[in-house]
Amino acid sequence: MLVIECEDHYRKVVEWARENGLLGDFMRVMGYLAHYGSSESRCTLGGDFAPHSFVFLMEFRGERGEWVRFMNGGVIFHESQGGWGVHT
Repeated sequence: MLVIECEDHYRKVVEWARENGLLGDFMRVMGYLAHYGSSESRCTLGGDFAPHSFVFLMEFRGERGEWVRFMNGGVIFHESQGGWGVHT
């Protein structure tokens, strides 16, 4: 599951990716994060200071139903590579 806490930033990145022919790569990375782990996990996106990039938090559902953090990192746009990388 993907939770977007920075909807305005997300929309701007989607539009930028579309305009630059990179929407497929961006959506591939978002799909990877959305389906990482099991159906009992979620990824929350937040804006990052790097252009076209995000921070993320991965959590899984604990035994009592609470969300438990297990990883965080960034989805960073690499100008030199022309795409996004997931970094932890």
